[in-house]
Amino acid sequence: MAKTRSPNYPALSLGDALDQARKIYAKDHRASIPREVAAKHMGYGSLNGTSLGAVSALLKYGLIEGRGEVKITDDAVAAMAAREGSPERQAALERLALSPTIFAQLYEDCGGEVGSDEAMVANLQTKYKFKPNAARAVAENFRETIEFAFGASGDNTGDVETNSEVDQMEPTMDPTPQTPATEVWRQKQLARMALEEREYMVVTLAGGRTFRVIGKGPEPTQKVWAKLIKHLELSQDEFPEDDPEESDG
Repeated sequence: MAKTRSPNYPALSLGDALDQARKIYAKDHRASIPREVAAKHMGYGSLNGTSLGAVSALLKYGLIEGRGEVKITDDAVAAMAAREGSPERQAALERLALSPTIFAQLYEDCGGEVGSDEAMVANLQTKYKFKPNAARAVAENFRETIEFAFGASGDNTGDVETNSEVDQMEPTMDPTPQTPATEVWRQKQLARMALEEREYMVVTLAGGRTFRVIGKGPEPTQKVWAKLIKHLELSQDEFPEDDPEESDG
């Protein structure tokens, strides 16, 4: 009897996938590149189960496109480069979030209001025939994706519709009218701040090895650190095996 597999789903949440797309964009912008190169830009040593899952997730969200070679999409650029809170960025995020077929189906099932994890897992198992572990992974990624794209409530379209066009185009924290030149400068400053790196820790091990943990963006929470540790554990098989004569001390 053939082994039953769960339906396809993105292995990353949209926020994590967008972070990976930024790495590709920083290296090759909109150029078409082999998948092996895209995987290396994302920090993987080669194409394997883990890196293929990451590339597949970016394809499912529509952050990259292509068959033999892949390139960054228009929606990915809008999500990365458009002004925070702008209609262009919001529309791109919503399209990206609902690009995976299973996420579009779940969003329709819940009417835009994400329910409990227990309810989603049960729905995924009964209606979509996911296995328990896969159902839990899908529920977690779906919730994080919808919160990232639509906000904590799951549906922010009502708020956008009630705002005036001026409110959408100008940040409420600065009511002072701005000239185009001032606005351009402000956007460049915000972009520079978002790209600044911060060193969180330095770890020194035996054998002359030193590792630095460097990050960009908002302060990482405990959940973010847990995800980072998970990524490191999944990637450890890409490195040489341990030397039995060497001790970490």
